[in-house]
Amino acid sequence: MSAIQCRRTKREADDERNLWPDVARLARELGHPTLFCENVPGILRYYWDVIKPELQAMGYSVAEGLYTAAETGAPHRRQRLFFMAHRDSGLSDHEGQALCAGRDASDPRSGELAGHRGLRTARAA
Repeated sequence: MSAIQCRRTKREADDERNLWPDVARLARELGHPTLFCENVPGILRYYWDVIKPELQAMGYSVAEGLYTAAETGAPHRRQRLFFMAHRDSGLSDHEGQALCAGRDASDPRSGELAGHRGLRTARAA
């Protein structure tokens, strides 16, 4: 991670509006097998650098997608990031696609562009 990315991630982590530390704490304490979260697409870098790795470290398989609010029934078109984390014997790609068949929230570090149809899933290591 570059120095600029480290500063950005630290700034996001220190933001008082950042609820991820509380969500992660609740996930660990309650141990629910499934988490379903949504947020603005502006957190994508923080999601790839912090949230997704932490979920995987907790033993969750993770799938994510970008959707407009209209696709979820809301009367506006703002885009949202939805991600599902599931702790089980493994979330198959087919099951993940059925859960998150929106536009791909591709990892910006990979050089791929977000915004096309598809899905990225990752199993816990």
